[in-house]
Amino acid sequence: MKFPVLALPCCLLLAGCEQPEAKNEPIKLQGQAMGTTWKVTLKTLPNHTFKEEIQGEIEATLERIESLASHWRADTPVSRFNRMLDTQPFPISSELLEILKVAERIHHETEGGFDVTVAPLVNLWGFGPIEETRGKIPTNEEIENALASMGQDKLELLPQSSIRKTRPDLQLDLSALAKGYAIDQVAQRLDELGVLHYLVELGGELRAKGTGTKGQGWQVGLEHPQTDVNATKTHQVIALENAAVATSGNYRLAFTDPDTGQSYSHLIDPRTGRPVPHDLLAVSVLAPSAMEADAWATALLVLGSEKGMQLAEKENLAALFIEPGPSGIQVLTTANFPR
Repeated sequence: MKFPVLALPCCLLLAGCEQPEAKNEPIKLQGQAMGTTWKVTLKTLPNHTFKEEIQGEIEATLERIESLASHWRADTPVSRFNRMLDTQPFPISSELLEILKVAERIHHETEGGFDVTVAPLVNLWGFGPIEETRGKIPTNEEIENALASMGQDKLELLPQSSIRKTRPDLQLDLSALAKGYAIDQVAQRLDELGVLHYLVELGGELRAKGTGTKGQGWQVGLEHPQTDVNATKTHQVIALENAAVATSGNYRLAFTDPDTGQSYSHLIDPRTGRPVPHDLLAVSVLAPSAMEADAWATALLVLGSEKGMQLAEKENLAALFIEPGPSGIQVLTTANFPR
């Protein structure tokens, strides 16, 4: 597997996730998928179900979504679509079409701030699967050429689960919402298995059901956006209950130009073709689904604090923005974000 952890660094902490299990303690499962780690905490096991069975179902679900949506693996529909250099209709599953419909809607709502055809730019700046571009600053001409080859308006969603390029070199990168969709699918499978209380985490994105282990919601810590990649610090704890939360951060994954010393964010603005220039550090979004939270967190971070806050309020989103302040960091929240 080669799914990047580029779009959404692990900005959420689960308190007490590594404690050993004991009698009446919650059931804790974990593993690796989509280029990162996952953890699932259950209050109890459903009747007539073994821990190993739940583990297997989670692993199978994550593998299914990765084999559907990853552009890092050569055998997926997304990778085959990216390699196809013609404009014929390309058949896809209903699941992939569902992901693309959400991407298209958020693209329009952000006026282009969110765009899943950003793959050429991500590759050009060295954050994609093409290793030759790692640590290299692209030229203005290269950026303009990449911008010309992308654009959500060049992707047609057709009836009967098919899509079509209007430009042959169009490519998809679903990193900004595929992990969220995978979490939603794990949650759906746990529902089908009869699990009543759970917390699902994948690469820092979370979705919870039920009231947690102590009946007060699942206690989730939002990570403090400090620059030390080897340390973690929580700046706020929220009680997550029957909802999802995702954080997009702009302070861990970056590279520095060895010639100029300038640091470049991994987050590329699809409208300009360049890393975001503002100093907004992180955005957390609460939503009913992890895919919505995942996509909106990325989109709002691209837009920056002022425009992002305006759009979040307009869309009635529960969002939290973190930016540099006079005495460290400054936290801004929309009216819907729980105090």
